[in-house]
This record gives sequence, C-alpha cells and structure tokens, in this order.
Amino acid sequence: SKELYYECARAVYTFTHTLSKFAPINYPTSPSVSHQAALAACAAFSDLMKFEQKTFDVQELLPKLLILLQSTKDNRASTFIESIASTMSVDDLSFWISTIRRILISGSLLAQSTSTIEPAPEVKLCMLHVAKFIVPVLNSLPILKTEFLDDLISSVCRATETERVVLQEAAFPVLQRIIELFRNRTADEGGRLLDLYDSQFAQTVKTG
Repeated sequence: SKELYYECARAVYTFTHTLSKFAPINYPTSPSVSHQAALAACAAFSDLMKFEQKTFDVQELLPKLLILLQSTKDNRASTFIESIASTMSVDDLSFWISTIRRILISGSLLAQSTSTIEPAPEVKLCMLHVAKFIVPVLNSLPILKTEFLDDLISSVCRATETERVVLQEAAFPVLQRIIELFRNRTADEGGRLLDLYDSQFAQTVKTG
C-alpha cells in the first residue's frame, strides 16, 4: 500500500540516508488517497527534508495540505507545511503572507472556495509557526515592502485576540523577532519604522 511504502521510505531516510535515491517519493495527488497515506507522505517528506532540500509547487500543494490538516488535526501535516516554509525564497513571500493573512485575519481556510471554511486552531497555529520563517526573508529584501510587514504584523497580532493560550504563545516570539530585526529600520517619512505599529503592539501586550 502507499502508506506502507511511505513508512519504509521514511525508515530509509532516517537510518540509511545515503540510500534515499532508491526510495523516491511523490506527494499523492489522487482524490481517492486516504488521509493516512497522505499523512505518511507528509512524515516521509519531513524526514527527507532534514537531509536535503526539496522544491514544490507551493501554490498547488499548500491548499491540499491545509485541507488535510483541517480534517485530521494531525501534526504530520503541519510539520510538513513548516518544513516547506523553512525553504521559502523571496519569490514565495507574497503567497505565504497572503495565506497567513487570509487564515488569521479573514478566517478563511482556502482562497478559492464557494463558502468560507473557518480554519481550525491547528491551522492557525501552523501559520504562526510559518510566520517565523517569513520574518528573516522579509528583512533580507533590498527594498522593504512595507505592505508585507503591515500584513504580517496585523495577522500575528490578530492571533493573540483569542483565549487559546497556545496561539498567544506562538505569536509573541514572532513579534519579538520582528522587533529584533526591524527596530533600527527607518520609515519612508522618517522616524523609526516600528513606531508606526506602536498601537498594535500595545493592544497585543494588553490582550496577551
């Protein structure tokens, strides 16, 4: 079965990585694939990516993984999403930030959907973990796109407006990292860039 193959491949990647070329894997795309097989694929890819970088069509794959995570609440799906996010490039920023904004602010799981699906807490938590990978990439831009920083800060701050402590605990380290990397940046109008977000930071600290 597919699930068994992924489990065997995972063992190869973990214990005999030099033989990984003999256990190639692809993420299952068939609509009939079981959740367990998809989750086994997620776990196998996460293990493989500890040793080598893989590239994916993120815009095609991520919606499938979000649906899987929404349906199963299984951390194998979220770990795979975070593994993919850890390899993001500047070219991916717009997509990842729009995804985080949609899930954390708009409260919608998918971009292309006839009805709004409220993201599960596990999906929101995953996006907060993804956000920590966005911060250094955003900081590396030769010319900062402040609209990206606006959306990122607004999304993370919104995540603290909840009684779920786990989301608050995931949000504050992201905000701390933003402050560390951007505290010496100057706004286009002059003055400290982060001064523009004082009210949001203050409200977040009050809420948290």
